[in-house]
Amino acid sequence: SAQCWVILHYLKLSFWPHPLCLDYFRAYSKTNQSALPCLALLLIFAEIALLARKHPRAAFLGIAFFLILFPTSSFFPLRDIEVEHRMYLSLAAVIAGVVLGVHHAIQITFRSKTMQKIFGLTVGCAMVIVFGAMTIERNEAYRDPALLWNQALKINPSNWRARLVIAEALIERGMYDEAIGNIKTVISENHSCVRVAKENAAQTTIVYPWPKEDREDVIADSIGANAFKLLGIGYASTGHSDQAIRNFICAVKLEPWQAENFSCLGSAMANAKKFEDAVTYYNIALEINPACESASSNLAKLGQIRPDLISEKKSRTS
Repeated sequence: SAQCWVILHYLKLSFWPHPLCLDYFRAYSKTNQSALPCLALLLIFAEIALLARKHPRAAFLGIAFFLILFPTSSFFPLRDIEVEHRMYLSLAAVIAGVVLGVHHAIQITFRSKTMQKIFGLTVGCAMVIVFGAMTIERNEAYRDPALLWNQALKINPSNWRARLVIAEALIERGMYDEAIGNIKTVISENHSCVRVAKENAAQTTIVYPWPKEDREDVIADSIGANAFKLLGIGYASTGHSDQAIRNFICAVKLEPWQAENFSCLGSAMANAKKFEDAVTYYNIALEINPACESASSNLAKLGQIRPDLISEKKSRTS
């Protein structure tokens, strides 16, 4: 029923594209469970079937619309239930239907060719002005990532991705307290984050590698890892090294295949003067991804401060 609601929402946005949202992030996964959207779609299908007998060309537009959406709405559903760019191709059928329908209505209403042209030109100009203004407004939102993601957050306050993008922008601007508040909200609502945070609340180091775990929700884990990483960066930037280390540990527990997580953990260890641990985690990052620039550059800087640690590491591996 969620997909039925989404398809109806697509149709609504086709006629009046407001409000638009870059990332709905499962806004309808546990809501809109009513059977009414499914009944509405069945009525639309029935209307298309009846139309196919008398006006097959017009029915073709309806069939084309649903056939284009069919792969991502049925057999091959994507993890995100609603994504507006899925409408890019199928929107052509809606636009063609509206244009032909308005043209036919004008011909029926006005017998005078002059009136048909005047009314058609008036309707066309009005649509260009209205939708042109909406397009300009949307383009302005795309120029400001904070505005774009705040719009997404307004539509779905549980949008973790939007909160993290906003938090990352706040960190870049040095607004650490606001960023930390956004990230903590994400962590408190993410079951994977809550579990991992409890398991590693007192940890100040980790043993790698650890047994592989089967994850129920890869997306939630990925977002959770990013949340812990950003929270660690926020704490590290404000001088809270121990809290930064704990959060980076949580990040690597959720995504141990991401070299950047280990590199961040290594930097937090270096800031806490735990240089041996820092070397260990930088090297793990480089094992995972030899092209990890942050790990290689930070390891080189650490080698200038403590060359003995780098030489010891090389002698152990040789």
